[in-house]
This record gives sequence, structure tokens and C-alpha cells, in this order.
Amino acid sequence: MVEVVIAAGVVSFVIFGVIGLLPVGIREFQNATCEAAGADVLSTISVALRAAQTSDGTNFDWSFSGTNCRYALGGASSTNSWRSLSLEGDQPSNSFYRQLCAVCIVTPPSSASDEGSAVLSVAWPASANPVFNAVNLSWSRSQGSLTLPIRFLPRMP
Repeated sequence: MVEVVIAAGVVSFVIFGVIGLLPVGIREFQNATCEAAGADVLSTISVALRAAQTSDGTNFDWSFSGTNCRYALGGASSTNSWRSLSLEGDQPSNSFYRQLCAVCIVTPPSSASDEGSAVLSVAWPASANPVFNAVNLSWSRSQGSLTLPIRFLPRMP
């Protein structure tokens, strides 16, 4: 009988230990999911920016997640931000799917033969209303973030 009580105590100790690890595992799974989705969003923004089209040789138009963006050769830097993205990078159908925030700071090339640059960044969760600091390229009030600097050449017709 004593063996059964000891075995039950050991089993209950192990079960409670595993149950205690569940919140940590769930939080790490959610963070990994947001990080993977954030990397996909950064890649999508990068592809959209590099595919910008021009009709007049000076102004370049591109879009991401339903937002039309523009930069001009030799023009000033422009900042585009998305405050509410789903894990797929589109506009969420409701607040439950609002997971990510993204920022794209574009420094346009000075001419058609020069390189432009951009800083792309994404943070999560969007419900925490993260704030992007463009000076030190970091987010505050976020659980996690990714930042990607890129260079691009304007696509001429």
C-alpha cells in the first residue's frame, strides 16, 4: 500500500511539473509563430518595394496590404506604416486576427542608376500598440520584432 501512495505522489509531482511548463510552451509557440509570420511580411514588403513601377521615370508606385505607397527619384525619405496586419500580412477581418505592426522607411535613389535603401521592420503583438523609433530603429511596447535593411534599384520601363 505504501508503494502505491509513493507512486501516486511521484506521478502527481511529474504531472504538475508538466502542467507548470504549459504556459511557457504556449508563449514560446506564439512568439515563434509571430516571428515566422513577421519574416514573411518583411519578405513580401521587400518584394513589393523592389517591384515598384513608374509611368514617368521619376515617381515609383508600389503597394502592400491594400496601401498604395510612392517614392520619387532624388526625393525625400518616406515612411509607410501598417498598424494592423494578420499573420498572413493582410488586413485582418476582426481584432482577434490583428497580430502584427510594420514600418517601411524608404530612402529613394538619387537617380535611375543609383541604389535606394529601406529599413523594414515588424513587431508583435499589435494589441500592445508598439511604437517604432526611427532614430535607433527599434520598437517599444512589443514582445518581439524583426528589422531588415535592404537596398534596391529602381525598375525602369
